[in-house]
Amino acid sequence: MNPTLEIAGFDEHTLAGWMRLELKTPAMTLQAYANEDAPPQFVLGVEGDADTALVDRILARLDAIDVRRETASAFALSAAIAPCDTLAFVRGPERRLLRGILEDDGVLQVIPLYACELTAEDRPPPLANFRSWTNVLSLDREPQPWFHFRMQGRPSGLDVQQWTTEAWTTFVDYVDILSRDGQAWLEVRNRKGRILRLPELHGWDCARERIAAHVGHGTRSGDDSEWAQTRAG
Repeated sequence: MNPTLEIAGFDEHTLAGWMRLELKTPAMTLQAYANEDAPPQFVLGVEGDADTALVDRILARLDAIDVRRETASAFALSAAIAPCDTLAFVRGPERRLLRGILEDDGVLQVIPLYACELTAEDRPPPLANFRSWTNVLSLDREPQPWFHFRMQGRPSGLDVQQWTTEAWTTFVDYVDILSRDGQAWLEVRNRKGRILRLPELHGWDCARERIAAHVGHGTRSGDDSEWAQTRAG
């Protein structure tokens, strides 16, 4: 048993080579998993009663990953762990998980992602906003795609002239408002740089669905739909 993890309160997990720590507060229960053999030291945090089979698939994938050449403080690697298809790794000051328990800045926090959440350079999104927009400790969360948009609406008053990004749930509320605004327009640029413009020929019909396909929301691959590619500018 890893003495550092044992001192921190970890117990042996059912999957060989891994240990588990349960932390409880009145608001939540956190399961944390760490590999016994280090470096590198991986830690995965899962909120609530997660799918144990999915957790073990993630841990098994980590056993097969070689990150020794990765020197960035945050990076991402492809991983077949449906429903997600990517693993992000975060170390140093941006690692939030188990701060105060595991102090080593070489520890890598593991965050399961969807490919549509990566930036154009296939890197994890800026984590400050990402953490405020989605719960990275939830294994059944909805995707938070990486995209930029600009818009104008009258009389709604929604007016963003410079490319910006936003939480997906907030953004789709904007789409609903714009779709009822007779003078509105919207441009959405996905992570591959393709732009979808609304309303154009089809108006605002199925706007949510068209935009979701364009940014890869709801698809494991993160690829744009045929519709989005043919409509892109």
